[in-house]
Amino acid sequence: MGGLGNQMFQYAAAKALSLKRNIPFATDFDDPYIYAKRSFGLDVFNLEYQTATTKQLSKSKPKTKVMRRLYKWTGNNPDKYLYREKKDFHYQPEFFDCNDGSYISGFWQSEKYFLDIADTIRRDFSFKNRPSAANSAWLEKIKACNAVSIHIRRGDYVSVAHTNQLHGTCNLDYYQQAINAISGKVENPVFFCFSDDIEWTKANLKTGAETHYVDCNTTPDSGYQDMRLMSNCKHHIIANSSFSWWGAWLNPDADKVVIAPKKWLNSSDIIVKDLIPDTWLKL
Repeated sequence: MGGLGNQMFQYAAAKALSLKRNIPFATDFDDPYIYAKRSFGLDVFNLEYQTATTKQLSKSKPKTKVMRRLYKWTGNNPDKYLYREKKDFHYQPEFFDCNDGSYISGFWQSEKYFLDIADTIRRDFSFKNRPSAANSAWLEKIKACNAVSIHIRRGDYVSVAHTNQLHGTCNLDYYQQAINAISGKVENPVFFCFSDDIEWTKANLKTGAETHYVDCNTTPDSGYQDMRLMSNCKHHIIANSSFSWWGAWLNPDADKVVIAPKKWLNSSDIIVKDLIPDTWLKL
């Protein structure tokens, strides 16, 4: 459920659980707890997954209220096999103690679930297809300098009222502080801006240094190309977005500088304290 970044968190946590328990996992593309239908996006990566069968789901998948009563009456309580993430997004180590055969529903947005298999996750999230000609040209520019990715997330964070209320957007003050911080830590930074509203970014975001605005990946099926380019930058300024979180995390360089917003959500009721890795700078 959710976009590409959310799906990556879900896969990474499931892979970590699978390896720890030495049992396979399967995916279901019709989570009844889903808040919005989104397309499956993980097929852009070199990873293998099984799709859950009807038989596998018959006991574990959450049922309608009527079906749940029927199952409980017959002694097959589906709650026994349902493991849902708590409301808060912080790391929940009891995740690794769920029952075999459980139907797992949640976001699992913390590297603590999979940090001990980081190399495996990065290998699974290697991109399947070669970059397009335009992306290859950008990749060449990025690798030739001290590239710093800047991700500006707007899209539904601006246009959809309930999404805006929950997430909000990082303001220009945050980006200016982050640019200043990076400029004090990185010699001759060259900024590469990525956004789902690149024209707004061109008009509003100024860095005071050499800056490029990546504008070749504008279709829904090409967004992952931005993630590949971001991950090849040496340093990162991310938005309050799981998409740019992964763009920074996929960079394996231990010396990278990553700046993330201290305020991830508008709601203070949801705890996200384990979402930002300890080595990243929060502003």
